[in-house]
Amino acid sequence: MLKSQRLSFHLAAASVVLAAISLILFFVTNATVSYAVVDGPVAIVCTVLAILLCGGSVFLQARGASEFPTTVLRLLTLGLLMVAFTIVLSDRALVAGGLFTWNDLDTYGWNAFYTGIACMVFQLLPVLLLIVSSFMRQDAKKR
Repeated sequence: MLKSQRLSFHLAAASVVLAAISLILFFVTNATVSYAVVDGPVAIVCTVLAILLCGGSVFLQARGASEFPTTVLRLLTLGLLMVAFTIVLSDRALVAGGLFTWNDLDTYGWNAFYTGIACMVFQLLPVLLLIVSSFMRQDAKKR
């Protein structure tokens, strides 16, 4: 069943894994002492929903559903991941502003900044993979 799937299936499955890694990294950066993300619960909900929707699109594609529902689920996934990315970016940009101007010796701040950067990278990678996969065929290969 997996051998007959196209590359778009595998890219979407990799997106699910990368989004799960970004959620773990978000928990790490959010748990930094006195540097919790301001809208953290919203970012968590968006990322969890994105993982579920993208996983649903992968499941639908594996079951041979038409391209329309899988595309809609992946577009919703893109939107949710971008909302989570924007929340982390805006909060960690504020942290970076303090670190690069007057608070450069704050080790907790640097930890929050570096883990925030890693979280943002792993939030953008699934977005890029889903964009690339959206230009590919999503039906199963003919044998």
